[in-house]
Amino acid sequence: MLADCTTKLLSLGYRIHLIARSPEGYAAQIDDSVREQLSMSACDYAQEEQLTHALRSAASPVIAVIGWIHSTAPNAWNNIHKSFPDADTLRVVGSSHHQVRTESNRERIVTLGFVVEGSGSRWLTHQEISEGVFDAFISGRAASIVGSIEPWSMKP
Repeated sequence: MLADCTTKLLSLGYRIHLIARSPEGYAAQIDDSVREQLSMSACDYAQEEQLTHALRSAASPVIAVIGWIHSTAPNAWNNIHKSFPDADTLRVVGSSHHQVRTESNRERIVTLGFVVEGSGSRWLTHQEISEGVFDAFISGRAASIVGSIEPWSMKP
């Protein structure tokens, strides 16, 4: 869902180390003109040993981390903060987690909501998610919301 965000960051000159369960499928969505700036590690981030190895394989210095890590990996963020204590960290969370508190003064939050359309609503598209996360990262804001998280009764 963040392939367009990754491509935009690569086109701005960022070097990115992608950690994902299946990074090849993700990398296939990245524009060829910037793919050389992308390195990858296959990892189930819920497996702490795998995550630690993947984090160590990232080229130094790591200046920023964008992560969409689900609650199935409760220690992942602690491992990331330990590995990269000075990195600008953008944590992506779903609308039901909009009360997440940052664990460090360097961690920022982007909350993914939904789109209200007339009397109904829908979840964000992959494009909307990618653009919203990119904008949140570039903005430097401590907290961002993509779409709406209220009224909660309108959640799809």
